[in-house]
Amino acid sequence: PDGYCAEGEVFDGETQVCRAVCPFKLGLMYDGTLSKAVGAAFAMALRDVNRQDASIVPSATGLGVANELTFLVHDSSSLNVPAAVEAVDEWTSAGVVGILGPAWSSLSGSVTLVAGSRKLPVLSHWSSSASLSDDSIYSYFGRLIPTDTVLSTAVASFMHKFGWQAFVCVHRNDAWGRDLATGLEQASSKLGITSLILPFDYGNRDSIESAVLAAMASGLRVVVFAGGDSADTLPFLDLGEAHGLLGRVGFTYIDMNSFGSSDPELLIASLPAARRESVRAAILGAVMVEKTTLRTPNKTHIDAFEQQYAELTLADVNGAGRLGELVNMTEVELRQPSIVACRFAYDAVFTYALAWSRLMAGDLGRCPEGNELLSEMRSLQFEAASGLVSFEASGDRATSGVTVVFFNMQSDQRRAGGLQSQEMGTFNSGDGTTLSRDTMTPVWPGGESTGWGVVLPDGFCPEGKYFNQATHVCFPVCTPTIVMVQYTAPENTMMVSAALAALREVQAQLVPPLTAQTFFPIGNFSLSLMESNCRAADALAVVAQSMAKSDVTAFLGPHCTKEVLAAAAMAKGRIPFITSSATGSDLRSQEALIPSVLRTVPSDRSFAAAILLFGAKMGWGTLAVLHTDSAQGSSFAVTLGDESSRLGAGIAFAAHSFLGSAGQGSDLQESMSSALLAMTTAGNRVIVFCGTAQQLRVALEVAMGLEMVGPGYVWIIHRDLITVEPEDMAMATPSLRTSLEGVLLWGFKQGDEPAPALAKGLSGLSANDINPLLAAAGAGLQVTDEDVSAPCGTNCRMMFDAMWALGLAWTRLLAKDRSRCPSGSELVVEMRGLSFKGASGSVSFTQEGDRSADGWSISWGSVHVVGGVLVERQVANYTEAGGLTLDPSSPPMWPSGEVSWTPPHGDGLCPRGEVYDKDAGGCVKCPAGTQMQVGVCKPCPRGRVSVVPGTDCIPCLEGVAASEGLSQCTPCPPLSSRHPGSPGISLEDECMCLPGSFLFRTGECQPCKRGAECDGGLARPRSLPGFWMDNECRELGGLRDCGEDWPTVWDCRLGDVPLEACTGNSSCSDGRAGVLCANCIESHARLGAACVDCSNMSVFVLWVAVAVLVIFLSIYVLVGRTVFPWPVQTVTRQWNRWWKGEGKEVGTERSKGKRGKGIAFREALPFRLVKGYIKTMVSFVQICSNFQRSFVIDWMAPFGIVTGVGDAIKLDILSLIPSAACIEKAYPSRLPYFFGVFPAFLVILLCIPFLFVCSAGWLHDGGARNHPLYKATQQELLRALLIYAFLVYPAGSEWALSSFHCVGIPTRGGNLLVSLITEPCPYNTFGAPFWSGVFFALLWAVCIPCAFWYVTRVYKVSELVREKKKRAIISELVRRYRDETSGANCKIVSKALSAGPSSAAETGKVDLSKLFKTFRRNSMRELDFRAMSPLERKSSGEVNGAMDAAELYQCSDQDTCDLLAMCCRLGIPAKIPHWELTAALRQLQSLFSGNEQEGDFTEEQMLALASFDWSERGRHNTRKLAAKMHRKSQMEQREALMTLAFKLQREGHLPRCVLRWDGQLVDTATGLDEKEMLHSIGFLFDEYAADKWYFVLIMQFFKLLLVSIVGLIPSLPWVKLSWGFFFTVCISFLFLVTKPILDQGLNHYQTFAFVIMGSKLYYGLQLTRDGMEGKTYLTVAGMVIVAFDLILIAYLPLLIVYIQLRAKLKRKGGDDDEDVFDNTVLDGDSHNHSHSQLFLTGIGVPVAPQPVLPEAVLNQDAAEWGKDFEDPNGEFKTVAYC
Repeated sequence: PDGYCAEGEVFDGETQVCRAVCPFKLGLMYDGTLSKAVGAAFAMALRDVNRQDASIVPSATGLGVANELTFLVHDSSSLNVPAAVEAVDEWTSAGVVGILGPAWSSLSGSVTLVAGSRKLPVLSHWSSSASLSDDSIYSYFGRLIPTDTVLSTAVASFMHKFGWQAFVCVHRNDAWGRDLATGLEQASSKLGITSLILPFDYGNRDSIESAVLAAMASGLRVVVFAGGDSADTLPFLDLGEAHGLLGRVGFTYIDMNSFGSSDPELLIASLPAARRESVRAAILGAVMVEKTTLRTPNKTHIDAFEQQYAELTLADVNGAGRLGELVNMTEVELRQPSIVACRFAYDAVFTYALAWSRLMAGDLGRCPEGNELLSEMRSLQFEAASGLVSFEASGDRATSGVTVVFFNMQSDQRRAGGLQSQEMGTFNSGDGTTLSRDTMTPVWPGGESTGWGVVLPDGFCPEGKYFNQATHVCFPVCTPTIVMVQYTAPENTMMVSAALAALREVQAQLVPPLTAQTFFPIGNFSLSLMESNCRAADALAVVAQSMAKSDVTAFLGPHCTKEVLAAAAMAKGRIPFITSSATGSDLRSQEALIPSVLRTVPSDRSFAAAILLFGAKMGWGTLAVLHTDSAQGSSFAVTLGDESSRLGAGIAFAAHSFLGSAGQGSDLQESMSSALLAMTTAGNRVIVFCGTAQQLRVALEVAMGLEMVGPGYVWIIHRDLITVEPEDMAMATPSLRTSLEGVLLWGFKQGDEPAPALAKGLSGLSANDINPLLAAAGAGLQVTDEDVSAPCGTNCRMMFDAMWALGLAWTRLLAKDRSRCPSGSELVVEMRGLSFKGASGSVSFTQEGDRSADGWSISWGSVHVVGGVLVERQVANYTEAGGLTLDPSSPPMWPSGEVSWTPPHGDGLCPRGEVYDKDAGGCVKCPAGTQMQVGVCKPCPRGRVSVVPGTDCIPCLEGVAASEGLSQCTPCPPLSSRHPGSPGISLEDECMCLPGSFLFRTGECQPCKRGAECDGGLARPRSLPGFWMDNECRELGGLRDCGEDWPTVWDCRLGDVPLEACTGNSSCSDGRAGVLCANCIESHARLGAACVDCSNMSVFVLWVAVAVLVIFLSIYVLVGRTVFPWPVQTVTRQWNRWWKGEGKEVGTERSKGKRGKGIAFREALPFRLVKGYIKTMVSFVQICSNFQRSFVIDWMAPFGIVTGVGDAIKLDILSLIPSAACIEKAYPSRLPYFFGVFPAFLVILLCIPFLFVCSAGWLHDGGARNHPLYKATQQELLRALLIYAFLVYPAGSEWALSSFHCVGIPTRGGNLLVSLITEPCPYNTFGAPFWSGVFFALLWAVCIPCAFWYVTRVYKVSELVREKKKRAIISELVRRYRDETSGANCKIVSKALSAGPSSAAETGKVDLSKLFKTFRRNSMRELDFRAMSPLERKSSGEVNGAMDAAELYQCSDQDTCDLLAMCCRLGIPAKIPHWELTAALRQLQSLFSGNEQEGDFTEEQMLALASFDWSERGRHNTRKLAAKMHRKSQMEQREALMTLAFKLQREGHLPRCVLRWDGQLVDTATGLDEKEMLHSIGFLFDEYAADKWYFVLIMQFFKLLLVSIVGLIPSLPWVKLSWGFFFTVCISFLFLVTKPILDQGLNHYQTFAFVIMGSKLYYGLQLTRDGMEGKTYLTVAGMVIVAFDLILIAYLPLLIVYIQLRAKLKRKGGDDDEDVFDNTVLDGDSHNHSHSQLFLTGIGVPVAPQPVLPEAVLNQDAAEWGKDFEDPNGEFKTVAYC
């Protein structure tokens, strides 16, 4: 080449090509505030890149940079963003390829965004902020320093290692500082460490001081500092030491950014001399962490960097152009050690250089772009000065290999007073924090604590606790909150004042040392007032509101007992209640025992005891109690009665209440007047008043009007109700003066000692203290200073003591254990143990929480008139310990003016239930049905009865009282009771049905029906899942009048739908609706128990096409192959080869082998048996699939195999083509006719070939019968019709009878058709559907079985059986006779017959009839042949052929006896010449050929059979029959002979023959043709014994039962299953007993099928009873049944395969084809164990030996015995025998 390159290109000598000239320029943002050493590192990197020096970065070998690297430098020390952006713009114009820096994160973000828009990468050496890692924002940013996330994670792990739970972080408030603090906060939070983040402004001393003070105030002792440079660090150290945050014992200081491994003295030296020692002391023991310290196992590169850095000269640094000018180092500065940022700066330059060189070496043909340079840099990985350099996808430095080092600042022993850093531990992402426990000993701030065992506390306490400086323990900050629940009446305002006074005294006097501390462990007691006004509901609301708003320590109050009971019960003992006014004794009842309630006031029981004892002393028998109707008043009245019983005081009480809630006005006066009138009417004279002061004034005024004050009456009043002295009250209300004279006063008497604490507390109070509490409570009440200074009464003093006890117990508990705040239960226990002198006297508590009896008493006083002035004088005193003590010197004054201890009158009361009768002069009882009321007997109101005279009217607990004055309650009707709270006045409205019953009609409840749930009351019954109720009935919310049938509950399975269809409450599952949920929604049609989707009919069309194809193929196979044989010739030929053994080569060895193979197979498994197996299997799946589908049971999914096979075999169109149900839905009235006509249409199709042949015969052969195919097609048509009827009979009969499958729904008008639940049952209407149903039922269910029977009648099956029976028994008769005459049972006869005729006489004919007659006439004289010698026998002179034969053949006497016995059985005389006897025997032996039939017998043969002694009972048994036959005609003789034969068979002398169909019976005279019958209909029953052919009809009837009739039973599935199981057991028993099938294997197969049917039905019964949930055994049983199903279906194919394999194995063993089964009788007609024996023997099952047939039979040709009924030529060859 010529070396010429265009402008902007340069010639490359190595590659001999021109390359683009790409200047390598980088923009450098240099910040001198970091360190001048960083500038020196940049200068050194610039030099090494241009020199291609790879001593530090080995990967830089051969950089191949085209032009030298140059820097364009900008001074970024001021962190001026606009100036930095302007520099980026200038550099873009100058052609820089990337930017180095900036150092600070706050500037890097802005620079990166601007540079990224110019596609310039930015690579920082010191910006570590985590926010810059967001690649979606800062996509062109990269850095050599790891992110602050590593540092944050390391510091958090370090703190977690020491167990610190909290820290305070003081950080610079810029992007870097915020990100660092946020990262530290997040990392710490993951470790469960709490953080307090405090920012400060950069360089702002005031801001730093604020952060320091806030850190001090937090109480946390682990301080983390994140400052950027000396402008942050120096002020922080100075201020931290000054305020005691740093250098203080017990505090820990962690610096994240200032010192690290560098010499701390360098920073200290920059401080003023006056501050150096204080700062040195502040950082002694601190933990210092540099931004990041990188370590690598290979330190070669780091050492090389340090060496080259140390060798730098000022010329190298200051001479580096603009960079050198900015750095401008001195020799002293240059000789200082480098910092870690230097290595990052050096590696940043080489990162650019390596990426640039690689891009330039890639032959781009152009200069690289910024995004390409960025991508190349992020893919780099190389060793450099800072270790292994690699980048993550976001541009961050990869953290693998990054190690953070922690340094501990300790005293430098080499420099007196100086500091040095010691490595304290390390952190990396893989191992976490590792402490240098073995190599150093840490020093903690202050210098006093050293070592690893002295870990300083973090000062962190959870919320609600404070850190105790002395003990370094967190104590809870306990601020007790007291809520006062009070009745804010004006008279109770002093109780509020007392509580507030006690609270102030508690805080001022009990715990003065604690109030001076900053963290007051008790805090300030807080008191709030809540208003309840003696209403329990208000108290509940107040307590609940208080507990929800704050953590309440205790409640003061409530005021009344009922409030305390309700509120304390709701608090459940968690919060104590201390009350000063709730005196009710029911507070301590067994039903309402609440231990968390205490009270400083005695209970009503103590007050009642004082009143009772005083009344007893006065001799009063009855006291009248006038009380408010409030709970407190009623409780006081009840307590009086209870205490009277307990003490045995003998005092009765008459309680009279008035309307306390009426307040003031006419209602109160009217109520008070009624109560007082009742008292005076009843004769009450002593009145105990219980109410308020205002109510007392009203009572006295009313009593004065009724003349119930003054002489004759005594009033007993609580002293506190007279709030002032009696005279003051009289002066205030002059009208009451008279009524107050003689009044008895009683009340609590406090101790005599003064209460200085109470006085002091109240003296400091004013209205301004009380009114805010009242306003906050919403009391609507204002007090004045005068009100606050009023006298403090009994309740006021007791409230003071209650608050005092609470404060005293709290402070004592806290003094015992300050580690936690006292709990409510502890507070209760502590208060119960208190004993102190209170404002109300000595205060202590019982274990129940009541005020103990010590230190208080109840005093009695009497109002006297002294000088016209009302004065109270004390007359008695009561204490629980001492009882009642009267003052004899101070008797009471009575209203009459008398002063004495003897009352001037009695009480004047009648016993309860009696009234005072002036006429009778005494008390009389009120009659039953009435009660005493206001002194008179009044009728019991409605809802109440009085059973016994003199008793009060009581409410009816059970039943009602509908009218007034009843003495008995009317009970509620059965199954009902009154609902709680009802008044008991109406049976109809109040007697509600009990749960489990429902309201059938007004006043009548009935028990809940099965399948429903009833809630009782007026609720309607609801159906359970799986059941249905007619919700259209009016009683169930509908509009239909259902009469008394409306509560009927139906099991949904009655509608042939699954239980899941009914979801309960008469609702249906998705897609279902209507009666019994048996209807499908609009887009679906019902098919059995399922709903078919009709939205896509294309599937239906496809199925119809397939069905049509299958139908025509079936028709062709059944009836078309004779007329149109061509398509099946190939199939037939192959069939003949396989089944019949026919080959192509006729007469060859191969032909013989094939034929032998086929014959052997047919001998092992005749086609007749194959048909039997198929029919059994077909019947099995037809039956099983039907009851599996029609019985609505949750069968297991595998059971569907049999269901699908059965649907196909039954030709069930709807099951095979579910979409056909959609047509039924669209045309419900036409589809039944379609199913009725469709079979006839198929029959017509079957008849087409036969009609075709008949037409051809008429046209061409002179008649249909003359056509050569007439008979063949006729037989094919008959077989096809029978096969069709056999297959479709189950489905057809089921469909035909479904018109009568109805279920009774009386609410819908009667019976409804199950298959179309909206239609009435046909037999209810007797319309067209009924008669069409009757027609089709007769057609399918009756006509088809009748057709089967008719066909058998046409072919004379019964006559054939009878004839075969006759022939079989005649054959057996002849065989028996031939056996007898054969000589097998007599040795002499055997020798005589085998010797042949010895003379001419023996060859002649003997007159057998003459011999028989001679035998009948003469009685044979028995000769004792054993006693006579031969000479004597001869000399006897008698002619005896038997003896002659014995002598001739030299036989024994026994043989002679055998001969005589044989002659006797045959009916011939033995006393004939020997030659005549021998000739007779030989003639009898040849008398029968063995093939005789009934009509072929000669007279001689019949006479011989009649003369035979069949029963072996002697000659007299046969003499009469033979004589009769001799006189009869030949026809009569034959009939007599048949009668004899059947008689002998019945008696057991002849065996019962097993009749087989063999095709040999042909009798033209009677028209019997067995061969033709078997050709036509033999396939129906040829596997049965001939005399049991009718079992084919029994099986059809059995199908009808299980398929149709059982399924139509209108009941639940278990009933249908039970009937099915019963029928199956019956038919199984019938088959086991009769054994109608000849072949034992097929018989076992049929029995096995019945067993499986029965097992399925029983399994279904178990499912209906238990279900499958949790029943593992049912699952296992189901799988076993399915397995047996498959075995039954696949048995025949398996048997065929087995026989083929067995034959093949025998041929391989060397046996000939013809001898495969030579030792077994192979024809099923000859031996009923052939195929089953072979199969069972083959699988290892032992089989009993079979009877051996006669040798003549075994020797016959196997081919002759092994053929089926019809051989290839149509001839029957099988031999039949019995």
